Amino acid sequence: MARLLFALTLAVAVADECPSEGCEEALLMQLAGKKEHVEYEGPDRRQRDRRDSRYYGYRHYSYGPSPPATTTEPEDPSTTTATPAPPPVLKCEDAEPQAPRNVSCGFVGEKKARVKPLDADSVIKFIQCNLHFHLGAEHLSAGEYDLDSPPPGTEKASSVTPGKFCSVCDIPPVQLEPFEFEHCKNVSVGNTYEFHWVFSTGAPLVGLRDDGEEGQLGITDGLGGALNRTINPKVIVRGQACRIINNASLDTEAKIEADYADFLTQWRTPPAGQGVRYMGSTTGDAFNDEVCSPIEVNWHVDTKCCTLSAQAFDRTCKAMYDEGLRDDLKPKGSRAPVSAANSAKVVFPLSEPTCSS
Repeated sequence: MARLLFALTLAVAVADECPSEGCEEALLMQLAGKKEHVEYEGPDRRQRDRRDSRYYGYRHYSYGPSPPATTTEPEDPSTTTATPAPPPVLKCEDAEPQAPRNVSCGFVGEKKARVKPLDADSVIKFIQCNLHFHLGAEHLSAGEYDLDSPPPGTEKASSVTPGKFCSVCDIPPVQLEPFEFEHCKNVSVGNTYEFHWVFSTGAPLVGLRDDGEEGQLGITDGLGGALNRTINPKVIVRGQACRIINNASLDTEAKIEADYADFLTQWRTPPAGQGVRYMGSTTGDAFNDEVCSPIEVNWHVDTKCCTLSAQAFDRTCKAMYDEGLRDDLKPKGSRAPVSAANSAKVVFPLSEPTCSS
């Protein structure tokens, strides 16, 4: 009973300290955590549930000192279960460069990164483990996604913390008509969403090296899949802020599929000189300029507003659902762009200089 009370007390403390929205990235990839694999029953691996067939189950335990003993009786090591500890707090003065940041041309950060970010060509060597999206852009790009609120008349359609928004002043009114989303949750036409494609060296291999029915991506809800095979993976995240329009001309499945263009796995590739890369961290509204993320991320960001049809957006959510994703079908809250003091000094172009001399 004493153990149960301790566990419940700890769970309440974690819940109070970290609300459900934003917790996911705050708890991502505890660097020295214990990873416990769970074997599935059944003689035929191909008959497992589709979502489970792509990876072995995993549980992550956060690091930190063990809780004080509540009994003097000796314990049987074979029956002892690890008790998760609250995620450690990392003060920003002790942290490495953070994300999201201002990616406007001319903005200079103040924190020196210890390594150079991986370039665009590196992504093909990584494995995708997730796609999710945030309400508004988490990054800031002057003249592109820099509005503090959704365009007038646009329903926010979510209670999570919003980021920055793209203007829709140049969008014909007919393309801002409401759209009935079937698969995406709590989203609306006219809003901006920043999409994050997450790639990791530690993502699941099952499926990617198989043929036939198991030749699937292996992506999962949340970011835990980045840790599937290692506790210290290298991670690349592609970020693209897209405003949503209703394109009524996409009136057949073939047209929608063509416009969708496999958005589940690939962004709308920015033209040369439009994308940047920098060293940062995980994001999410659990962090700010005082409490920072301990997880290093190589960021690739499109500095311009993308325009995505509601039809292709909903088709993307259907593809996510078919892959087994459920929690990531609705927008997450956005972390505000970090201060210059917490931004990396150098932002590199993906291919060629983004600023004209």
